[in-house]
Amino acid sequence: MTLYKFTDESGRTHNGEFQWSLPVQNTDGSWTPGNWAPPIVGRLHVCKRAYHAAKNEQILSWLRPRMFEIEFRARHYTKRWPNGDKVYGRQARLIREVTAWNNRTARLFAVWCARQALESITTPYWKSVAACNVAERYANGQATDFELAIARADAISVPWRGQQYSQWAAGSTTLCSASAAARDAAYNLTQMAPSMAARNKARDVQYRQLMQMLGEKIDIG
Repeated sequence: MTLYKFTDESGRTHNGEFQWSLPVQNTDGSWTPGNWAPPIVGRLHVCKRAYHAAKNEQILSWLRPRMFEIEFRARHYTKRWPNGDKVYGRQARLIREVTAWNNRTARLFAVWCARQALESITTPYWKSVAACNVAERYANGQATDFELAIARADAISVPWRGQQYSQWAAGSTTLCSASAAARDAAYNLTQMAPSMAARNKARDVQYRQLMQMLGEKIDIG
């Protein structure tokens, strides 16, 4: 099973407490892994004293500017947690970057989530639909920063439930904002589901959509 780690633009953990050694892509397209992180000495503690990774649909909760495949040395552990299993270990390294995760794919995924939300509305407001269209064109290099800003302002003015996602899709131009928009859109789209079973199904659909967009393997279980 492939495990992933998300960092900020510089390769630091999302809370900024640890700087990872980053993998380097070679001229032939292969990757040289980053250095092993210092081993955790003593007892491991989930969320406090361990290196962590995301698997399967868990990646939806951790979307940040940069995405890497991570591996653990010797072994890793899994602990049941209210919001999904926690994968953690004593020592880890980043072995390659998922370069397909970028400003474009983050925005396109946010657009996809927004359109999924709009499909649940009988007559979605035209400004919401238009914002998604502009955001998609912007991601593909066919709209300007000014057009995106106008679409975002229009989307923000729409008050109805389920249509606010279009403002995330038309979010600001930075990768940090785009990845945050994708994460928030996925979470809130899941919360629209009427039951826990429906939410789990929604997350699975989102996970599969994102992995398809990234060209990554879809792991089951």
